[in-house]
Amino acid sequence: MSLKAFKHYFSRHGAAKDAEQESSPTDAAAEATDPADGVLLDRLMRDFGGRDNIVQVDACLTRLRVTVKSLAAVDAAGLQQAGAIGVVILGHEVHAIFGTRSDSLRQLLEARFFSPR
Repeated sequence: MSLKAFKHYFSRHGAAKDAEQESSPTDAAAEATDPADGVLLDRLMRDFGGRDNIVQVDACLTRLRVTVKSLAAVDAAGLQQAGAIGVVILGHEVHAIFGTRSDSLRQLLEARFFSPR
């Protein structure tokens, strides 16, 4: 596949534009002003068992990784209803698979719930 064909394919699917733009936590916080984002963030917080249940929020390319105190408080079905493709539990880490949205969701969660006020 030529570079031109590669760029054309991914520009049609939004991936090339996403790869060229790096978002900062400040950008993510600005994006959180969308009411739909606020609803999603509130739902994710609830499905992970609430702010007091969350120890750490991290992300890799496709997974939103959340370390929790109690797995009993986590609603895996709720996470899938919120848009996760799947949920994997490893020890006290809950990996919600949101695809390439995972890092953006991490930034939004950190900006909204875990930033100093």
